[in-house]
Amino acid sequence: MRRLIDDIGAHYGSDTGFQMSKRCDVIAVEADPALAAALSERFANQIAKGRLTVLNVGIAEGGGALPPSVSTRIWHR
Repeated sequence: MRRLIDDIGAHYGSDTGFQMSKRCDVIAVEADPALAAALSERFANQIAKGRLTVLNVGIAEGGGALPPSVSTRIWHR
């Protein structure tokens, strides 16, 4: 039985890599084009084997295009 995980907001792929190490296939969703490209490069072998799909899309309540937004503020308690 195929174990498929969605990694929403995959960023640098830490969770993606962990899930694949547990023999799960992954759909990684990353809105930032640079991070999505880095994921595709880092995991090129897994993509070629069909174990990983990287989607460079954002998820929003409505359709259409939204301006890109990258959070740079670090919150501390």
